[in-house]
Amino acid sequence: MNLTEDLKRILQAIDKGPGSLKSVSSLTDLASKRVNDYMDDLEKEGYIKGHKTYPTDKVGLCEYSSSRLTGKGRVALEQQMSTHVNN
Repeated sequence: MNLTEDLKRILQAIDKGPGSLKSVSSLTDLASKRVNDYMDDLEKEGYIKGHKTYPTDKVGLCEYSSSRLTGKGRVALEQQMSTHVNN
């Protein structure tokens, strides 16, 4: 998976906690739908582990109520940070 700038920002936001859709969307200034889709992709690829809920005001749609970086996600974030520092 190629980590785009948006995906890197999402990993950074999740690292700051609590990794909910609302907090990640707020920290990244990205639309909730886009963040939720990206978080699905990151979880499928093993970068994050998340917990999804089904809000009562959005019937049929699930969203992340929390998430955390996996070992793979932490390595990707650390690589990004060291690349950023070295540039």
